[in-house]
Amino acid sequence: MVRALSFFLVFSYTAVAQASKCPLGSRWDKKTLRCRKKNTNRRVRREGVEMVKVSPGDFTMGWPAKNHKNRGYFPKVKVKITKAYYISVHEITQKLYKKIMGSNPSFNQTCGDKCPVENVTFIDAVKFCNKLSKKYKFSECYAISKSLEVKWNRKCTGYRLPTEAEWEFAARAGDTSLKSANFSQQVWSASNSGTHQYRSEALKTVKSKLPNAWGIYDMLGNVFEWTVSINGQSFLTPQTDPVHLLKPGSERIFRGGSYLSSPYSINYSYRSSALPGHKYGTIGFRVARSIGKW
Repeated sequence: MVRALSFFLVFSYTAVAQASKCPLGSRWDKKTLRCRKKNTNRRVRREGVEMVKVSPGDFTMGWPAKNHKNRGYFPKVKVKITKAYYISVHEITQKLYKKIMGSNPSFNQTCGDKCPVENVTFIDAVKFCNKLSKKYKFSECYAISKSLEVKWNRKCTGYRLPTEAEWEFAARAGDTSLKSANFSQQVWSASNSGTHQYRSEALKTVKSKLPNAWGIYDMLGNVFEWTVSINGQSFLTPQTDPVHLLKPGSERIFRGGSYLSSPYSINYSYRSSALPGHKYGTIGFRVARSIGKW
């Protein structure tokens, strides 16, 4: 009895001592007897949309200088995200879009309910955000005029599109390279989608590849994703919570690549843009929600 008690006290003291040596941002795991990095991004279910909480942090946004001639290039810049936010675990599906909007605009409808909605405009995406917010009694994020000018109320509690910086921060999930080392296990592209044409078998169901380090699926490949940001001048100096103001007629940024994109052009920083009324069978979106005030 005395020996058992002594062992327990020694073990407990050792565990406490080891825990005190764990680096900042990690904790002592009693099962593995090792320091493990804290997972500050947790998955939550929000009113029918599964989301991940993304905690504040900093990262380097953009391409290495050696890629300056590549299409979609913009230079590297330090970005600080100071406001936590939720982002959906996967792209908005055809099933949810039809439930909220009453119709399915997707080119590849035969792909099924669990496939991402596509062939949607930027305006379609923000209207969806407003209707989803209204359904679950959150304040709407967008005011849309008859001329389709969009204004973002940053005090809103409802669903919205992520900013370009929020999108890349969540896509990288701490990765500092240009694309994931597990590219083939995480990404649907022209190299593995099965076709180079608009056919249902090319579009894939959400969550059919592995997630990134923060448990977010399909940030790269399958369909491009609209962001709220406009296609303006690249960030040239370090930024904190960068947001491009919305302007009528300005092209909106979409990110991530698609099932028709070559693997070379799919990476965390590749940037494309189109007018807000543009739609294509490779463009969809995911939603975000603010935590606290902007």
